[in-house]
Amino acid sequence: MKRPLPLILFAYVAGIIAGNYFHLPFSYAIAGILIASLAMAIFFMSGKGKAALVLSPLIFALFGLLYIGRVLSPDFPPNHLIHFAGERKYHLEGFLFRPPEPLPEKTRLYVRAEKIYLEEGSFPVLGDLLLTVKDRQGDLRYGDRVRFISKIYLPRTATNPGAFDYRRFLALQGIWATAYVNDASEIVRMEEGQGNAFFHSVERGREKIRVFLDSNAPPESRGIIKALVLGERGDIGKEVNEKFIVSGVSHILSISGLHVALVAAFFFGATRLILRLFPFLLLRLALNKASALVAIIPVIFYTFIAGLGVAAVRSTIMTLSFLLALLLDREKDLYDALFLAAFLILIFNPAAFFDISFQLSFLSVLAILYLTPRFSEYFSHLKTGPGKVWIDEEARWKRKLLIYLGASFLTSTAAILGTGPVVVHTFNRISLVGFLSNLILVPLMGLGNTLLSLLTGLFVFISHPLAKILTALNVFLMDISLALVDFFSRFPLASKRVTTPTMPEVLLVYGMLIFVANLKRWKRAIHGLIGLGAVFLALQVYGYYELYTCRELRVTFLDVGQGDAMIIRFPQGKIMVIDGGGSPDGNFDPGERIVAPYLWKVRAQTIDYLVNTHPHPDHLQGLLFLLKNFQVGEVWSNGEGNGDLALTEEFLGLVGERLQKMGRGEAPKEIGGVRVEFLHPPLEKKKGPSFQGNDASLVIRLTYSEITFLFAGDVEAPAEEEILGAKSNLQSMVLKAPHHGSKTSSTPQFVEKVRPEFVVFTVKAGGRHWLPHPTVLERYEGIGGKVFRTDRDGAVTFITDGRDLRVQTFLKQNARSKQ
Repeated sequence: MKRPLPLILFAYVAGIIAGNYFHLPFSYAIAGILIASLAMAIFFMSGKGKAALVLSPLIFALFGLLYIGRVLSPDFPPNHLIHFAGERKYHLEGFLFRPPEPLPEKTRLYVRAEKIYLEEGSFPVLGDLLLTVKDRQGDLRYGDRVRFISKIYLPRTATNPGAFDYRRFLALQGIWATAYVNDASEIVRMEEGQGNAFFHSVERGREKIRVFLDSNAPPESRGIIKALVLGERGDIGKEVNEKFIVSGVSHILSISGLHVALVAAFFFGATRLILRLFPFLLLRLALNKASALVAIIPVIFYTFIAGLGVAAVRSTIMTLSFLLALLLDREKDLYDALFLAAFLILIFNPAAFFDISFQLSFLSVLAILYLTPRFSEYFSHLKTGPGKVWIDEEARWKRKLLIYLGASFLTSTAAILGTGPVVVHTFNRISLVGFLSNLILVPLMGLGNTLLSLLTGLFVFISHPLAKILTALNVFLMDISLALVDFFSRFPLASKRVTTPTMPEVLLVYGMLIFVANLKRWKRAIHGLIGLGAVFLALQVYGYYELYTCRELRVTFLDVGQGDAMIIRFPQGKIMVIDGGGSPDGNFDPGERIVAPYLWKVRAQTIDYLVNTHPHPDHLQGLLFLLKNFQVGEVWSNGEGNGDLALTEEFLGLVGERLQKMGRGEAPKEIGGVRVEFLHPPLEKKKGPSFQGNDASLVIRLTYSEITFLFAGDVEAPAEEEILGAKSNLQSMVLKAPHHGSKTSSTPQFVEKVRPEFVVFTVKAGGRHWLPHPTVLERYEGIGGKVFRTDRDGAVTFITDGRDLRVQTFLKQNARSKQ
């Protein structure tokens, strides 16, 4: 086994991945490790070293399985915080084990719990807790012991296909509980100076830099400078952040391997240049080794200034592994250096494998190492013939500039191609200007602004006048960078949203990329490329064929909290979205976080019918994101404008002439063999009460052969009475409960008329206790209705061919109707 490290790393990662899907009991894993280790020792003692080495991957695979199992399925002691989660509020005390994380409109505090106060007195507790403060006014720091009053919540797991799993995200950080307070005044600082003394000194230094930047950098640059040097992105506005994403350079705003590597490269190159000026030093020092040794110092300083964040430490380990390879005369073994860095990171933190920043950092470096030399072979003709003559005729500085631009383009291209499939799979987005924008902005911002920000941080401790000069230069360069970001973000089709590829498709793309890179090296590379391309194309054709020949109707009620969002896929593939959810304060956009990821997950890029039942925020807000990021056909609404004025105006501006007012009196439509009827509100004005707000909700009924669905919006008793008076056929197999199960809706007469076999309540977990109201639940259960709730079942999907109906819940509760 000439190069065991890659195989060991692969086995260890395989164990981590396996442990993500099933939990191996601790005793079994330990027993397997001991048996394999004993077998290795026996083989070594009997002189069979090669056979012993074969067992090493098995041992590390078991270690990976064991470690990730302990992270995702720990054994909680009786006094852990999770046992106190519920509706009761507690006095909690603990200390901040990480620096506060300021965000645009809130602050996150990471608290290591120590005490909980009950009627009987105080008791010790264990567990890390994420405390969210809904403002940014506090002055708390790392190591502060704090006390506050809050309920303890268990983080919510993903409840919809394609949605972000917040519980798992926090669990990978060792956090299993959350809490909330409205403002910083509700937190009492009991004591300062807890925690590690070294980290306190680091935080004091970071605070000096933070205060200096707040006083000397303009607001439009301050947030980005803080992101580059301190790793804090809370001062970057949403609009600026979106421009970076569209331009394909959002990675510059997060301290990663790119920043640390560029800092190391700069000081490595600068040291080489300075040493060349002193020939007597060259006789005593090895140029590369001395330069690598010097570069280690600013890299470590940068890591400390960045707060020793997880991503910064990982990036530093990767960079130091390459510098170590130079110091040990192993510069040709850069793959081993990369694998060693990854192995060290995952040994100490196996959960890092599931961190997208680790994945992208590792893939980008691997792609640069693997693809760049192979891509450069396609330009080998420039070294001979007319190309070489033309280059030789140019001035020396021009030749160097051409070489730099060519190398930068190849490196940028390799990094983008190497990370592209994972970026698309994770973020459903690809920047079409990324190749060009990275070529310019990586050296300008990734090196220029990062280096100036780092030097500013250094001179804050040495000379404030020099730090102010560096800040002025940094701001000047930042203004140019921001202008370029704005320029690239305005390109037509600068960024494109795409559906979520499957993992086989991702692997096929990587396979094709490998064959493309080796067309000049492998004789049969073209055959492999054609073969994989044919498989990829066949998968796309089959997917579209299956979609457009499908005869099933699928209706999904998404869990968007206290709001409505329903996705209907008609036979032959057309999509209808009824409402998009919304949050009371507008900070959480269900359209962006829940509805759109679900649509991308089911490979939908076009919304044929977008429906807003009424313009209240919990129904309308999420539709705005869909209108901006999907191709939308017809738009239906109830025609009312008495909802949230700002949301309604933006909605009307986005839909334009596509908007159609619907209600009773509009002729039924047929979509893919499904009859769509409009039962409320009445389009014709008549004597009697007029309907506004919830009672003006657009009520729609779908009929597919023998199966019917009724979407009742937020109608309340007066509207229900009007619908009953219209003598419409209301009997439906599936009902979306009116107004989330409020006691002002679902009158006995309405429930009896509809008589649903299944009723779905769209309610928020941990939300209003009276939704659904117990009386309403009793009414539906009294007629034999099967109740589903998005707060307990997650997304609820009904699938029918017009005769049979089956039900699927995302949280693994299954039901089946009578056939």
